[in-house]
Amino acid sequence: MRKVIHLSILIAVTLAVCGIGYSQDRPNRLSDREVKDLMGRMEKDAERFKHTLHSELEHQHWRDSEERESMNRAASGFERATDRLKDHFHNGNARSGDIQEVLDRGADLNSLIVGRHLLPRARGEWMTLRGDLDQLASAYNVSWRWHDES
Repeated sequence: MRKVIHLSILIAVTLAVCGIGYSQDRPNRLSDREVKDLMGRMEKDAERFKHTLHSELEHQHWRDSEERESMNRAASGFERATDRLKDHFHNGNARSGDIQEVLDRGADLNSLIVGRHLLPRARGEWMTLRGDLDQLASAYNVSWRWHDES
């Protein structure tokens, strides 16, 4: 009888410890369906932003081609990070580190886009996508502030 009690306690403690580790990277406050919907919306918003940015970059006169290339590099890095997140999410193993990488790449873009008067449509699309990223950070309990926020 004593062995059964000890075994039961050992199993309960093991499950509790494993459950704590597992829950740290699971979505917070949103159901799996809500996170899936958010990911889908984010993907559509990211595509719209990408096309708008490329269109505006092509149609604007840039005195500094390095600035334009910086935006293209930042957009490509963001796209790679979101693709990895999407793959991990669909495989059931998205973690807060994946979210952090997307946010970091987003911060690179944010610093180049926000405040740009030459890219009004891209800026508007970015602000929509940025709202999705804020929700994603919250869902995965990742503390985040954009550099332009006080």
